[in-house]
Amino acid sequence: CGVSRERVHRVLTQWVGMAPGEYLRAVRLHRARQMLLAGEPAASVAVACGFADQAHFTRWFRRSFGYTPGDLLQAAVRG
Repeated sequence: CGVSRERVHRVLTQWVGMAPGEYLRAVRLHRARQMLLAGEPAASVAVACGFADQAHFTRWFRRSFGYTPGDLLQAAVRG
């Protein structure tokens, strides 16, 4: 496209306030959260959202939201 990688990184960081990799991970995690709330199993969600395995997915999910996918499901069942 005629634009350097560094330029894309700089512009995206200015627009969304995070690096491209961070933004992509955030989008994947929000999609994963929606899938979990729709009743998809955590292992399937991890694969569908591009995580290496369920443990890797759970670590990033907890870092981003402050709770695990299992905690989310328990809270959704309660009310």
